[in-house]
Amino acid sequence: MRKICLIGIFLLNLQNLKAQTVAITVDSVVVVPVPDYITSIYNPKTHTENLSYNYSGKWDFDGDNKVDSIYFIGDTSILIRFFLRLKLSTDTITRDFYTVHVDLPYLYSLEEAQEREMNSSVGFIVYDFNQDGISDIYLNFDNTFSQIPQSWSENGVNSKRVILNHRNGKLTVKNYIP
Repeated sequence: MRKICLIGIFLLNLQNLKAQTVAITVDSVVVVPVPDYITSIYNPKTHTENLSYNYSGKWDFDGDNKVDSIYFIGDTSILIRFFLRLKLSTDTITRDFYTVHVDLPYLYSLEEAQEREMNSSVGFIVYDFNQDGISDIYLNFDNTFSQIPQSWSENGVNSKRVILNHRNGKLTVKNYIP
């Protein structure tokens, strides 16, 4: 039976954000508990608090055996877009990638993504793609409202499907090649 997932977001005010995920089938409606990673985060570009996703404290992206912070921060557009924010524990620099917008920043496992043939609905995967023992980030921001950051283009990135990894003390980005 085919299921369609909808997220109903109810803003009582900017201080009190409520969200609920509902799975609808042909025969019934099942209410799924609010995911722990949905939150409200201040967006410095829009100067507002917006629906966002906080996946921090789950993975070590820089190999120092400390968990790092990863966020997808929403904007105020009619169709909410989410930019990537990454903060590594080794240097504590907050990296905001304002031109990298993910439409639906839902975490997929590699197996789930492969079942979907890495289609456009798969926006975000954490996996050790280069098998170096450190988690990497797959991002699919192949949409009309995103741009490849200039610094990435200057380093040969020409795809909106990329792998971010930390190598030799530096965050690197490369084209995702299936």
